[in-house]
Amino acid sequence: DDIFDPAIQGLRPIPPTAWTHLAILWFGIGLKPILFIILLGALWPMLLHTIVGMRQTRVLLIRAGQSLGASDAQIFFRIILPSALPFIFTGMRTGLTVGWWMIVPAEMITADAGLGFLIMRARENGHIDDVATGILAIALVGYGLSVGLTRMARIRLFRGA
Repeated sequence: DDIFDPAIQGLRPIPPTAWTHLAILWFGIGLKPILFIILLGALWPMLLHTIVGMRQTRVLLIRAGQSLGASDAQIFFRIILPSALPFIFTGMRTGLTVGWWMIVPAEMITADAGLGFLIMRARENGHIDDVATGILAIALVGYGLSVGLTRMARIRLFRGA
């Protein structure tokens, strides 16, 4: 906490789109800056939910594992991680949503293809039906990703302790 929390709390409030110009300077125009902006949007909810989930692991379970001779790796993989999985998947769903939100502005600024670019081009040309179609496509793909992630979380292997 002493080392990483100040950096996390300092960087987390910066909107991912604020990084656009640096992303273009670092990665050029194309897919790389878009992925960078999407990653920044998705990162913070996933990271914060993961941290909270790991902190919510009952100390009694960790002590029981230690008293039974479990190694640190066994405690992590058999106690802490299963306990944190519900939080991790919640963070993944939230991160997926925020990352998905970043696609449109990232593509509007840094791309010459993609849904965000097509929506912007359709708006500039007054093709409101194409704007609506692009928005609907974003909604359907986002819904599909969310449903897929939810189904994955329901698999018995991924259920928390």
